[in-house]
This record gives sequence, C-alpha cells and structure tokens, in this order.
Amino acid sequence: GVGRSLVGTGPATFGYDFSAHRLEEFNRNPFWSLRFTSASSEAASLIAGLGVIGGLFLVGLLVIVFWLFKNVSLKSGQFNQRTDVLLGGTMGIWIAMFAALIFIPFGTVFWVYFFAMLALFVAQVRLSNLESTKEIEVSFEGSSPSSVLISSFSGVVLLAVLLVLSVYLGRFYAGEVYFREGLRAAGRQDIEGATVLVARATTANNEQLRYLLTLTQLQFQQASKESQKDQLDAGRVSRFISGALASAKRATERAPNSAGAWEQ
Repeated sequence: GVGRSLVGTGPATFGYDFSAHRLEEFNRNPFWSLRFTSASSEAASLIAGLGVIGGLFLVGLLVIVFWLFKNVSLKSGQFNQRTDVLLGGTMGIWIAMFAALIFIPFGTVFWVYFFAMLALFVAQVRLSNLESTKEIEVSFEGSSPSSVLISSFSGVVLLAVLLVLSVYLGRFYAGEVYFREGLRAAGRQDIEGATVLVARATTANNEQLRYLLTLTQLQFQQASKESQKDQLDAGRVSRFISGALASAKRATERAPNSAGAWEQ
C-alpha cells in the first residue's frame, strides 16, 4: 500500500520482508529454509525498511553535503590550499561510501565509517569558517613520578583493551570469510568442502544462526549423496545425519524464537 511504501516495514526488517514475499519457486531449491536478512545492496534494504521517506532523507543528506562543500569553496580566501584538499578528500571518501550503498550491503563497521567520515567533513567545514583556530597542546610528560606511572599504566590498559577487541572482532571476520568460501564451494557442488568451511565458520562465531542452518543443510546433502552410492557406508551416512540434527538443535537453542530454526 501507499502508506507502507512511504514509511517501509521498519529498520532492519528485510528478513521479515523476504519471508513474507519470497517466490514459491524459492521453496524448491536445496536452501529452501534459508532466510536472507539483507538485500544484495544496502540501498534496497533501506528502501524496504525505511520506505520512500527514508530514501529521500539519504538523498537530502547527499544534497546537504554538496551544498556545504560549494558554500565553503566560494570562500576561497579564508583558507589555504591544503585545507581545500583535505576537505575535498574527506568528501570524496564519503561520496564513494555513499555510492557503495547501491552495490553492497553494509555492516556495522561500514556504517560507523560512513557517519565518522560525515562528521569529519562537517567538522572541517566548521573549522574552515572560523577566522582563527585555537591550538591545544597536549603533553604526556609527567610532573611527578606518580603521574608518569598513572599515564603509563593507562596506556598499557588501553593497548590491552584494543588487542582484546581486535581478537574478539577478528573471530567475526574469520567466520564471514569461512562462510563465504563455503557458499562458493557449495556453488561448485563441492558439498564436502563446503561443509568443512561452514563448520569452521560456526567454530569462529557460534552466534550466527545462518551458519548453523546452512551447516545443517549441507550435512543432510552429504548424507543424501552418500546414500546414493553403490557401496553404501551406513556409518558415514549416520554420522552426517547425526551432525545435521545436532546443528539444527544448536540453532533452536541459539534462537528459540526463530521460526526458521524450528522449521529446519
């Protein structure tokens, strides 16, 4: 309807839209129980979730950025060439990320960069309009042994936190890499290789429901493939079926309110 087209179905609801409007033919492929939570591009997901109004808001944001850049460029006498280059470079990076909305889905990290670059651009515009900027000098030289100890300890703690976060977030990245390679292997009909890769993805990040559901489907496919061989290895088929059931059970335990997990 018109109202739903204007406001969309809500932020981050593409998974609901996909389940509600997927084609009947989708139910006849081996991955029939898979539910996509994002479209092939972030722009498509945003239009589905935020509607026409949300799309116009993004376009308006782009227009404002161009207007700010043009407004500052007209005042060329107020800042030097280096400032102009920095402002144009920041704007160029942000415009490239804005264009990427049309081609790829965004994750949390990409959205953080998107708004961080936008904030940096606005800050540079603000600084370029000031007649003079204040210089702030920060010194890490302590006036006493106790202050030196506190600053050193704080630096070590901050470095440790950053390292822990890098390792923790690296697990998520590794899981996505393994999962992507597993889907590619499945596309080449290398079911055994795909199963190994998706199993590694679940080990790296066991919070992702789609990893477990995909692993379940791959293990059932392997069981079906083994059962069609002339020399039937019943033990091997049984192990694949047991693994699939275990993966499906883990999926329901991970997301007890997911209809897709219980359907699987």
